[in-house]
Amino acid sequence: MTKACPVRADETFPRKRGARHGHAVARRPPPAAGRPLAQCVRPGHRTRVRTLARIVGHLWAAPLTVAGLVVAGIAGGRPVRVHAGAVDVVAPSAGPLAWFFRRAGVSAFTWGATIVYRERALLANERLLRHERAHVRQCLALGPLMVAAYPAASLWQLLRGRGPYRDNWFESRARSAEERPG
Repeated sequence: MTKACPVRADETFPRKRGARHGHAVARRPPPAAGRPLAQCVRPGHRTRVRTLARIVGHLWAAPLTVAGLVVAGIAGGRPVRVHAGAVDVVAPSAGPLAWFFRRAGVSAFTWGATIVYRERALLANERLLRHERAHVRQCLALGPLMVAAYPAASLWQLLRGRGPYRDNWFESRARSAEERPG
Protein backbone atom coordinates (compact mmCIF):
# COMPACT_ATOMS: atom_id res chain seq x y z
CA MET A 1 0.00 0.00 0.00
CA THR A 2 1.30 3.44 -0.91
CA LYS A 3 1.92 5.67 2.08
CA ALA A 4 0.46 9.15 2.10
CA CYS A 5 2.98 11.89 1.47
CA PRO A 6 3.38 14.71 3.96
CA VAL A 7 1.48 17.90 3.24
CA ARG A 8 3.21 21.25 2.85
CA ALA A 9 2.63 23.54 5.80
CA ASP A 10 1.12 26.31 3.64
CA GLU A 11 -1.59 24.08 2.08
CA THR A 12 -5.21 24.41 3.14
CA PHE A 13 -7.99 22.00 2.40
CA PRO A 14 -11.74 22.62 2.33
CA ARG A 15 -13.46 21.90 5.58
CA LYS A 16 -16.58 19.84 5.94
CA ARG A 17 -19.21 19.91 8.64
CA GLY A 18 -18.68 17.31 11.34
CA ALA A 19 -21.32 14.66 11.89
CA ARG A 20 -21.60 15.61 15.54
CA HIS A 21 -22.23 18.99 17.03
CA GLY A 22 -22.02 20.80 13.68
CA HIS A 23 -18.35 21.79 14.02
CA ALA A 24 -15.94 22.05 11.09
CA VAL A 25 -13.55 19.14 10.56
CA ALA A 26 -10.50 19.29 8.29
CA ARG A 27 -10.58 16.90 5.35
CA ARG A 28 -7.71 14.53 4.81
CA PRO A 29 -5.34 15.69 2.10
CA PRO A 30 -5.04 13.58 -1.04
CA PRO A 31 -2.15 11.07 -0.82
CA ALA A 32 0.23 12.99 -3.08
CA ALA A 33 -0.61 16.49 -1.88
CA GLY A 34 2.43 18.70 -1.94
CA ARG A 35 4.83 16.20 -3.52
CA PRO A 36 5.21 14.59 -6.93
CA LEU A 37 3.56 11.20 -7.18
CA ALA A 38 6.92 9.59 -8.01
CA GLN A 39 8.14 10.47 -4.51
CA CYS A 40 5.14 8.79 -2.91
CA VAL A 41 5.68 5.27 -4.18
CA ARG A 42 7.07 2.38 -2.20
CA PRO A 43 10.83 2.07 -1.96
CA GLY A 44 12.01 -0.42 -4.55
CA HIS A 45 9.12 0.28 -6.94
CA ARG A 46 11.36 2.32 -9.24
CA THR A 47 13.92 -0.45 -9.25
CA ARG A 48 11.31 -2.99 -10.31
CA VAL A 49 10.05 -0.68 -13.05
CA ARG A 50 13.61 -0.12 -14.34
CA THR A 51 14.29 -3.85 -14.28
CA LEU A 52 11.11 -4.53 -16.22
CA ALA A 53 12.00 -1.77 -18.72
CA ARG A 54 15.48 -3.31 -19.23
CA ILE A 55 14.00 -6.76 -19.83
CA VAL A 56 11.48 -5.41 -22.34
CA GLY A 57 14.24 -3.37 -24.01
CA HIS A 58 16.49 -6.42 -24.35
CA LEU A 59 13.63 -8.44 -25.82
CA TRP A 60 12.84 -5.59 -28.24
CA ALA A 61 16.51 -5.34 -29.29
CA ALA A 62 17.12 -9.12 -29.28
CA PRO A 63 17.17 -9.45 -33.10
CA LEU A 64 19.94 -6.84 -33.32
CA THR A 65 21.86 -8.35 -30.42
CA VAL A 66 21.75 -11.82 -31.97
CA ALA A 67 22.76 -10.40 -35.37
CA GLY A 68 25.72 -8.64 -33.76
CA LEU A 69 26.82 -11.81 -32.00
CA VAL A 70 26.47 -13.89 -35.18
CA VAL A 71 28.37 -11.43 -37.39
CA ALA A 72 31.11 -10.99 -34.79
CA GLY A 73 31.32 -14.76 -34.27
CA ILE A 74 31.52 -15.55 -37.98
CA ALA A 75 34.25 -12.93 -38.37
CA GLY A 76 36.27 -14.47 -35.53
CA GLY A 77 35.30 -12.20 -32.64
CA ARG A 78 35.01 -13.75 -29.20
CA PRO A 79 32.73 -12.63 -26.36
CA VAL A 80 34.87 -11.72 -23.35
CA ARG A 81 32.31 -10.52 -20.81
CA VAL A 82 28.76 -9.42 -20.13
CA HIS A 83 28.93 -6.01 -18.50
CA ALA A 84 26.13 -3.56 -17.67
CA GLY A 85 23.62 -5.44 -19.81
CA ALA A 86 25.82 -5.66 -22.91
CA VAL A 87 27.95 -8.43 -24.39
CA ASP A 88 31.50 -7.20 -25.01
CA VAL A 89 33.23 -8.88 -27.96
CA VAL A 90 36.85 -8.40 -29.00
CA ALA A 91 37.72 -8.60 -32.68
CA PRO A 92 40.68 -10.63 -33.87
CA SER A 93 43.75 -8.75 -35.06
CA ALA A 94 43.29 -10.07 -38.63
CA GLY A 95 40.28 -10.79 -40.79
CA PRO A 96 37.10 -8.97 -41.81
CA LEU A 97 36.51 -7.21 -38.48
CA ALA A 98 40.11 -5.96 -38.35
CA TRP A 99 39.72 -4.70 -41.93
CA PHE A 100 36.47 -2.94 -41.00
CA PHE A 101 38.02 -1.23 -37.98
CA ARG A 102 41.00 -0.02 -40.05
CA ARG A 103 38.78 1.16 -42.91
CA ALA A 104 36.14 2.88 -40.75
CA GLY A 105 38.65 4.31 -38.27
CA VAL A 106 36.51 3.45 -35.23
CA SER A 107 37.41 1.74 -31.96
CA ALA A 108 34.14 -0.11 -31.45
CA PHE A 109 30.63 -0.56 -32.83
CA THR A 110 27.33 -1.60 -31.32
CA TRP A 111 24.57 -3.88 -32.60
CA GLY A 112 21.73 -4.18 -30.11
CA ALA A 113 23.38 -5.13 -26.82
CA THR A 114 26.51 -6.45 -28.56
CA ILE A 115 29.56 -4.21 -28.51
CA VAL A 116 32.49 -5.23 -30.70
CA TYR A 117 35.85 -3.68 -29.75
CA ARG A 118 38.88 -3.38 -32.03
CA GLU A 119 41.21 -4.70 -29.30
CA ARG A 120 41.02 -5.99 -25.74
CA ALA A 121 42.85 -2.98 -24.25
CA LEU A 122 39.88 -0.77 -25.18
CA LEU A 123 37.74 -2.51 -22.54
CA ALA A 124 39.59 -0.40 -19.95
CA ASN A 125 38.71 2.90 -21.68
CA GLU A 126 35.87 4.28 -19.52
CA ARG A 127 35.03 7.04 -21.96
CA LEU A 128 34.60 4.56 -24.82
CA LEU A 129 32.56 2.26 -22.57
CA ARG A 130 30.15 5.13 -21.73
CA HIS A 131 29.89 6.03 -25.43
CA GLU A 132 29.08 2.47 -26.50
CA ARG A 133 26.69 1.93 -23.56
CA ALA A 134 24.79 5.00 -24.76
CA HIS A 135 24.38 3.26 -28.13
CA VAL A 136 23.16 0.14 -26.31
CA ARG A 137 20.49 2.24 -24.54
CA GLN A 138 19.49 3.71 -27.91
CA CYS A 139 19.15 0.20 -29.35
CA LEU A 140 17.12 -0.95 -26.35
CA ALA A 141 14.73 1.96 -26.93
CA LEU A 142 14.42 1.66 -30.71
CA GLY A 143 15.00 -2.07 -31.17
CA PRO A 144 14.89 -3.14 -34.83
CA LEU A 145 13.96 0.41 -35.85
CA MET A 146 17.57 1.39 -35.11
CA VAL A 147 18.60 -0.31 -38.38
CA ALA A 148 16.70 2.39 -40.29
CA ALA A 149 16.91 5.26 -37.80
CA TYR A 150 20.72 5.49 -37.64
CA PRO A 151 21.28 5.64 -41.44
CA ALA A 152 18.31 8.02 -41.76
CA ALA A 153 19.94 10.37 -39.23
CA SER A 154 23.20 10.18 -41.20
CA LEU A 155 21.41 10.86 -44.49
CA TRP A 156 19.60 13.83 -42.93
CA GLN A 157 22.91 15.35 -41.84
CA LEU A 158 24.44 14.69 -45.26
CA LEU A 159 21.52 16.45 -46.98
CA ARG A 160 22.05 19.41 -44.65
CA GLY A 161 25.70 19.62 -45.68
CA ARG A 162 26.99 18.26 -42.38
CA GLY A 163 29.05 15.22 -41.46
CA PRO A 164 26.98 12.02 -41.65
CA TYR A 165 28.91 10.45 -38.74
CA ARG A 166 30.09 13.35 -36.62
CA ASP A 167 26.77 15.23 -36.70
CA ASN A 168 24.53 12.15 -36.50
CA TRP A 169 21.98 12.59 -33.65
CA PHE A 170 22.84 9.18 -32.18
CA GLU A 171 26.56 9.93 -32.17
CA SER A 172 26.16 13.37 -30.63
CA ARG A 173 24.06 11.87 -27.80
CA ALA A 174 26.64 9.13 -27.26
CA ARG A 175 29.45 11.72 -27.17
CA SER A 176 27.56 13.70 -24.54
CA ALA A 177 27.27 10.49 -22.49
CA GLU A 178 31.08 10.20 -22.58
CA GLU A 179 31.34 13.30 -20.43
CA ARG A 180 29.01 12.04 -17.70
CA PRO A 181 30.73 9.99 -15.02
CA GLY A 182 29.39 6.54 -14.23
